[in-house]
Order: sequence, then structure tokens, then C-alpha cells
Amino acid sequence: MKNPLTEEWVKKAEEDWKVANHERENREPVYNAICFHCQQCIEKYQKAIIQEQGQIPPVGHDLLMILNKISHKTEFDIVKEKLGGISAYAVHFRYPRSIDASESEAQEALDTAGKVREIARKILRLKNHGR
Repeated sequence: MKNPLTEEWVKKAEEDWKVANHERENREPVYNAICFHCQQCIEKYQKAIIQEQGQIPPVGHDLLMILNKISHKTEFDIVKEKLGGISAYAVHFRYPRSIDASESEAQEALDTAGKVREIARKILRLKNHGR
């Protein structure tokens, strides 16, 4: 990576990925937390790519809006239809009077974040290591 800030974005994305997977392995997983950290992982990997492109990452959590700033966006076509829904996980499950995430939503968020992570790491020329 040519930009030191890219490394910071990747480090933060990996922390969210680790927390989401750790929570999934918990005996009583908190699905809201899994969804939140998956959204954050996706967002930070997208912003890492934008940073590496020499641009300033946009502020906000809208994953489709962020995706539009990426020059390699067609590589994300496989997950694009999921990103709009996952964008809401940045705030949706985190406040009172909201519904809770289901196990299937959490699994879908993990699957999508895993695919985004794999694509982003390929674009950034990073080793694709473990879960």
C-alpha cells in the first residue's frame, strides 16, 4: 500500500471483522452487534480502497454511495444488492425502539462482509488470511 492511511483503514476494518466473528462464535451471539461490525468492516474496507486511490473517503455510512467512489466498483457487483440493506446496520439496530437483528440477517451480513473483505484485500494486494 502506498498510503499510510490505507493501512489504518485496513487495521480498523480487520478489528470489526474480528469482533463480528468472535461474537458469532459466542454461545449466545448478539446479532445486532454482528450486523453492526459487519457494516463497519465493509465501510472501512471501501474507504481503504478510496484512500489508496488518492481520494479522501466520504463521510457517512451509505455503502452504495461509498461504492460509487471506488474505481474498481464492478468487482463488487456480486454483493452490490446487499449493500443498501447493510448500510442501515450502522445505526438501525443500535437504538431503542428498533427491531433486533435476526440470526439470518447476521449470517447474511457476515457472508457479505466476508466477500467484500476478500475483494478489497485483492484490490489492495493484501494476503487473504483466515476468517
